[in-house]
Amino acid sequence: MKKILLTFVLVFALFWANTYAMHPSWDTNFDGLNDCENDLTCDDSVDYTSAKIYKTSADFLAAEWDMCLSATDGCNNVMIIDGQLWAMTKMYCEDIYGSKWQEKWSCNSYDTEKINYMKHIIKNISNLTDKKTVLGWTWYVVDINWLSDEKIIVTFEDGHIQEKITIKKSDLVLEQEDDMRVCTMQYAPVCAEVQVQCIKAPCLPIQETFGNSCMAWKNPVLYTGECRDNVDISLFKRYQKYENYYLSTLKNIKSETLQDWVTKADDMIEKTKLMRFAQGFLEKYVTKIVFVKELFIKELTSRY
Repeated sequence: MKKILLTFVLVFALFWANTYAMHPSWDTNFDGLNDCENDLTCDDSVDYTSAKIYKTSADFLAAEWDMCLSATDGCNNVMIIDGQLWAMTKMYCEDIYGSKWQEKWSCNSYDTEKINYMKHIIKNISNLTDKKTVLGWTWYVVDINWLSDEKIIVTFEDGHIQEKITIKKSDLVLEQEDDMRVCTMQYAPVCAEVQVQCIKAPCLPIQETFGNSCMAWKNPVLYTGECRDNVDISLFKRYQKYENYYLSTLKNIKSETLQDWVTKADDMIEKTKLMRFAQGFLEKYVTKIVFVKELFIKELTSRY
């Protein structure tokens, strides 16, 4: 087994993704990923490190009213209370608005306490309701509506049915890590092992992509990058037992060579999507390559 894995180490590599500091306005569902990843609208020409711009106050409030304390229309600043625009400065900015009087709405200051509560609700929705899912599926939050600073209406579904519950903020007990843990919005995705609840044992863990290792929190990180299809978690963890041994064999390999092998490894994984393999063989093949890629990323990272 060791010889086979070492052969893969000498042939495959790892791709180190470019990272960027994503502005929180692009992650309105707090999953650590840019919202455009979910609706497939990402555009390389957009600067995701800057605040998201809205053309009208209505569009802005519809998207960010529940987490923004103050905003700007590109010229004037305005307070936001209970989802409504309140006190506003009265500056005239023709040079900013332009001849077409185009406003540029964005958030200046975020309500971090409220965001922490919303994150807590999203993560713990299954424990906050006694309603049963269909066929043992998992609840996930689709909308959080703050009726006041104390009263919250949460809409959630499991892919079959949709339910609503009313929660009092005072009834929520944030874990210390929820309240104090602060992660950057840098997008450096990792795939972590997440334990799930199920009706009938064994409850096998699943893979889940997080925006970075900080956001993965208590979920053990398996490998760098977004989660891949056809990766066998149990097999991957068995390979990890030999990790230190294989890392020691990489010290004398040039970084340029490792980077080149990394790119080739990603290409090989992509090509498996076009091949017809038996499922069992495909999982072993992809898992082995992903593991070797992770070895290379650790070695490359240690050099910088």
